[in-house]
Amino acid sequence: MSALAHIILADDDVLIRKALAQMVKAAAAQFAIELTEAHNGEEALRIFSQRGAKLIITDNQMPRMSGLDLTRALRARQEEVPVLLLSGDPATEVQARMAGATYFLNKPFKIEQLRNIIDQALSPGR
Repeated sequence: MSALAHIILADDDVLIRKALAQMVKAAAAQFAIELTEAHNGEEALRIFSQRGAKLIITDNQMPRMSGLDLTRALRARQEEVPVLLLSGDPATEVQARMAGATYFLNKPFKIEQLRNIIDQALSPGR
C-alpha cells in the first residue's frame, strides 16, 4: 500500500473548516490521504515544517497569518508544495497568483472544482 498523501487544511472558522474537511475527503476519495486541520496560517506553516504535505488548502482571511501570507512564507522558503487559496473575494485571485498560489477557488465553489484540483495536486508525477 502506498503512503498517505498529507493535506493541510487551514481555516479559522471551525464550522467552515469541518465542512471543508468533509468536502476534501469526498473529493479525494480515490486517494489515500491524511488530512490535518489548522486554525490559521501560522499553525499550517508549523505543521508543514514538521511533517510536509502534498497539498495545502487555505482560506485567505484568517487572524495571525492570512492565506496570502502563508503562501508568501512558503515560497520565500523555496517550498514547491501546491497551495490552493480560497477566498470569498474574486479580486484576491490576482494577489494569490502573485504570491505563488498554485490554485485559486472563489467561494462558494462546486465540489467538482475541488476534486479537479486535488486530482492534479495528488496525481503521480506531481
